[in-house]
Amino acid sequence: TTDHAFFALFALFLATGAVSLIYYKLKDQDQENVTLLERIVLHVPFSLYHAWIFALLIVNVFAVVSPIHEDGPSVFQIVLSIAGLCFIASTVIGYIEYKQGDVAGALVLSWYLFGVFAYQDQPTIHWTSLGLCIAVTAYTLKPLVLRLFGRQTGETAPLLG
Repeated sequence: TTDHAFFALFALFLATGAVSLIYYKLKDQDQENVTLLERIVLHVPFSLYHAWIFALLIVNVFAVVSPIHEDGPSVFQIVLSIAGLCFIASTVIGYIEYKQGDVAGALVLSWYLFGVFAYQDQPTIHWTSLGLCIAVTAYTLKPLVLRLFGRQTGETAPLLG
């Protein structure tokens, strides 16, 4: 079954590469000329799929390189898992900061972090994933909340523009 896991990981790398190529081509399009129908039917599904296949790739990399122990993960595996969770959280920030921001993809990865929190028994990984989930969800939704509830008085209004 180890050979199957490596072949599956290789196939997942190819699929992630293909989806990423299409995703970045769509992001490089002139966003002002994109119709609402194109955004709903093409851009949002690829955004969701790109984020999800990225999360699957990270999970499968850990599944291939980390042996399962009956007594739980080793300290090295815990540190590696937390590094992976931080990598996913930094990817959420990248989704938000790149071009016009990809809120849908960022929320998919935030939901993934919540899923790790819900199903992980190891306390360090469990609580780290919850903290990262809350942090990146707040970071993702901050512009929306500020736009809806923010004040635009003379003191808080931008100086130029």
